[in-house]
Amino acid sequence: MFQPKLLIERAKASNPDILPHLHEEFSHTAELVHEAVENSPGSNMDSAKGTWWGALNGVTYVIDHKKKSLAEGNALHSAWLGSGANTKRKALTKVLEYASVS
Repeated sequence: MFQPKLLIERAKASNPDILPHLHEEFSHTAELVHEAVENSPGSNMDSAKGTWWGALNGVTYVIDHKKKSLAEGNALHSAWLGSGANTKRKALTKVLEYASVS
């Protein structure tokens, strides 16, 4: 899902100048997700607060409503079919994995 170490290694190999930007992006995304888990619409409901479902909703909220697409007009495509959809699918897989062992 959010794999900073992997992306940083790829960035080092291709362009070391991009590393400061990646660090800022990871920090910003982590802050957005944390904020969404706590304060996004519906996060205060008993079915979401402190649950894996609430965590998944936080990730989905950030991907669908807070993250900007690199290409103008591409946000919907990304959320449904592109990198946003992949991130949400990975988050769902992790949530199901964690919920099954807890």
